[in-house]
Amino acid sequence: LEIDAATGALRRCAFDGVEFAAPDRPVALLRYQTLTDDDFRAFRDEFLLNGADGSGYQEYGRPNATKAAGATTATVPGSVRRVLLNNATALVELAFDAVWHESYGAPATAWLNFTASGSTLDVVCVCLNKTSTRWSDAAYLSFPAGNNVTLDQMGVQWLDASDTVDGASKQIRGIGR
Repeated sequence: LEIDAATGALRRCAFDGVEFAAPDRPVALLRYQTLTDDDFRAFRDEFLLNGADGSGYQEYGRPNATKAAGATTATVPGSVRRVLLNNATALVELAFDAVWHESYGAPATAWLNFTASGSTLDVVCVCLNKTSTRWSDAAYLSFPAGNNVTLDQMGVQWLDASDTVDGASKQIRGIGR
């Protein structure tokens, strides 16, 4: 196992003849994103009728979440605080900059646990001490496409990561583990 010293993503992992990650295909890159009201404008214009469904046009995003009001649009990775390696297991602690944590809602820390066994790589991500703010935000844990990736969808079913409807998001999934 090899961990990227800057981002905490798994850079290299081969176990029992299966290559899970490589420098050009890192596994579990955790990023935090903040959004402004303008980031939702194209979606609203395309899919919502003005005044529809109660608040309608304000349904997605936060009213007055503008740059003038202090919001920002950015995507930032955590920085590696420490890495613990033991054979086929790696435990990585990430920290987010205090400005992103205190002002924009990023978690203070996140832990990534990688365990390789046979043809399986288990990845667990735990985010701790997330600040409540009024800004829209998201967190992303990315995986390379292909290589027969399956995801546990919130404990309901196992999904092939590439099995999506044409026109739907092929990059974003809600997963449990």
